[in-house]
Amino acid sequence: SRDPRVALRDQLILLLMHGAGVRESEALHLWVHDVFIDPDTQSCAIVKLFHPEYGKAPNNWSGRKRQSTRSAYLAEKYALTPRNRLAGTARVGWKSKLVDSRDYYLHLFWFPSFYGELFLYMWEQYLLYLLPLDLKHPYAFVSFSKKTIGSPLTLNAYNQSYKASMARINLSVSKP
Repeated sequence: SRDPRVALRDQLILLLMHGAGVRESEALHLWVHDVFIDPDTQSCAIVKLFHPEYGKAPNNWSGRKRQSTRSAYLAEKYALTPRNRLAGTARVGWKSKLVDSRDYYLHLFWFPSFYGELFLYMWEQYLLYLLPLDLKHPYAFVSFSKKTIGSPLTLNAYNQSYKASMARINLSVSKP
């Protein structure tokens, strides 16, 4: 993309897909709160991908009904429904039933490991693009188009961007 914000966002999603093995839809469930600096390797990112409904809310948040799930957090703080429960183009699927923790998240592992370093480097740059936006949600990957700037990135928008980028390098999108 000619827009560096879009290019960086799409590269981060691609790193999650090809370097950590997540589906494109799972990457769109990532919240800004879910990326950390590895305390053992300061130059590497730790990414926890939480279940969109049952995952633990960030910063030990607890709601009015003493719930601490992401579903409750979205409802109380942003008046939103988890994206896997929406209909239409706003819906983003979630297939994985397995989680690594009682907090309902998948700990992502980088292969090869330098992808974690590359992700952190790019993530820190991406956050600088997010800071000026008045986000009405916790999702990490947002639209930068004029009409929908700051809204959560849709799967259709990502797929269109991916297809266009593949065409620019003379490749076509296909399962093989």
